[in-house]
Amino acid sequence: MQPKENFPLRGTLKCWCGSHMTAAISKNRKNEYVYYWCLEHRRLNLKGAELHDKMENLLDILSFSAEQLAYIHKECHTLLKEATKEAGKIAASRLGQVKEVDAKLDNLEERLIESVIDSATYKKWRDKLLQQKALLENDLNKIRRNDLDFKWNKLQAILPKMTSLKDIYLMSTPVVWQKLLRTVFEGNLTYLEGRFRTPKVHPGLRPNILIAKQKGLLETEKPLTDFSEISRCTECTDYFEHLERFCMILEPIIQDLRSKGFI
Repeated sequence: MQPKENFPLRGTLKCWCGSHMTAAISKNRKNEYVYYWCLEHRRLNLKGAELHDKMENLLDILSFSAEQLAYIHKECHTLLKEATKEAGKIAASRLGQVKEVDAKLDNLEERLIESVIDSATYKKWRDKLLQQKALLENDLNKIRRNDLDFKWNKLQAILPKMTSLKDIYLMSTPVVWQKLLRTVFEGNLTYLEGRFRTPKVHPGLRPNILIAKQKGLLETEKPLTDFSEISRCTECTDYFEHLERFCMILEPIIQDLRSKGFI
């Protein structure tokens, strides 16, 4: 049985027909050669060394530069302040509405005690008010769970490691690098005419997608926009969410590598 470490793209790379490509080692008297091939199209053989080198180069390009990280840090921190302020306003509004409902419940109980309303009327309005209060408290709990400061602290811990996705890829186990590749390349990953092709790359990595395309390493099915700058506020809001999700996927990978002394 051949070790999985020899075939980092097996399980992720697909043929143009949609079938997963398998991998094997070819030997001659002096050397061994890794190659990938499709079970449906036997003539399609791809050199492993070429694919592995290009994947490492591609991950290097998709990684953030120090300047990009500084820019992202600044923009996301500004966004965080705005989002925190807005969340605080919504939470204060919901809390005020909860107090209003509590006051109505107290008033309703007083009217029952004073025999202004009967038990059936009291129960009817009490149930409606309690339902309204439950919805408001549910909104409050969602706001509290979405702790932006907590998310930002985790993001700050992971972002510096995104200057070298290639190193994370090379130091990880086969299971981990499969997860990393499937996260980076959303959808089928194929290789044709000397470059990788995929429907889209994870939006959290979009600043360098165009560079990878210009260097002939990547083609995406969806049209690209120049995201080297995150200029508009709406773009920044969406981008922060994508970046946060990507970093949360990387977090356990980086923790595992750190525990083993690799980083």
